[in-house]
Amino acid sequence: MPRRHFEDAADFKEHVSGADELIFDGFENLTERPKGYENQKVKFSGKRSTHTDISLLASNKAKWIYFVSQLYDGSNVDMGILKKEFPPDQDWFSQLRVLFDLGFIGVAKLYEFKELIIGEKRKRKSKKNPHPELTPEQKEKNK
Repeated sequence: MPRRHFEDAADFKEHVSGADELIFDGFENLTERPKGYENQKVKFSGKRSTHTDISLLASNKAKWIYFVSQLYDGSNVDMGILKKEFPPDQDWFSQLRVLFDLGFIGVAKLYEFKELIIGEKRKRKSKKNPHPELTPEQKEKNK
């Protein structure tokens, strides 16, 4: 069964002991639009004009779910939830290969990993580079 909370890093490592690789991602659940400006502001996800709750999920490529966080208001971001659920002062991921999407930029500064794989971001459009593209290797990595 997926866990919703870990007492400490040792408890987490024991729970995922069968895995050598984890995939972390945030997912959103649509909610009814709240009444009142302040309530809407907290639930607004900032994309697609929706009001959501967001949660963090840890699984492997075989679709085995190890962890599902509690629901947070839609204004939260993936990296913020990761820091709340897995405080950076503990050694959570040092024995794991971990895959993240671009919502977790900067995670390498906070945590130790056996191996970290994070998506590639396309360069910004500029006068010197009017049509920025990812290389085929970067596109394959992002898949």
